[in-house]
Amino acid sequence: MARQIYFVCLYCTLSLFAGPAVAAQDSFAAVVQAMDRLAAKLDRNEASARLSKKFHPFIVSQESAESLLNSVRYGKAIALTNPASGTVERIAPQTKPMSLANAYVALSLAKLDLAQYGVSQPTPAQLKWALNGGKFSQAHLSGEREIRLKGVLKLRAQGRSWDAIAKLIGVQADVARYDMLAANFVLKKPVATHSYAAIKAF
Repeated sequence: MARQIYFVCLYCTLSLFAGPAVAAQDSFAAVVQAMDRLAAKLDRNEASARLSKKFHPFIVSQESAESLLNSVRYGKAIALTNPASGTVERIAPQTKPMSLANAYVALSLAKLDLAQYGVSQPTPAQLKWALNGGKFSQAHLSGEREIRLKGVLKLRAQGRSWDAIAKLIGVQADVARYDMLAANFVLKKPVATHSYAAIKAF
């Protein structure tokens, strides 16, 4: 009996000190793991191509969306061109390579961060600031206002969970998770085969 009480007390103590941190880290865990499992069943390029469609037209072209998704995924810098001005912006992730699902979370949170300021189709510079931190001016009823972005990847590089990042940038983590659930259905769609296409053509 005394031994049972000891283990119950030990469990309660561990839950008290470790429980909240574990819960914070696990909020996205299940949906991230599910997305990575589904992506693993597809060709690497096929998976990123499908998921990048979820960020268009938020990102002006699907090609740019896929490039940015893979940039975050592999931790490699890319250059995006602003179609309106022709200027080129270099975006270098501040994080190490991560899984495709985690890269998707990063872009989802960056999208939500910009959306709360009314930015529905950001420039490459605004995308960089949403990911790595930065500021920009925005027209407002009372004149221009300065928007300061903390940077999703900058916060991630500090070891923060996705939940903590969502809270820090002021967006709902649930929205990003629901978006991932919808994206998982996109990954579940069967790949069209040549034989099926030939039958349709016939």
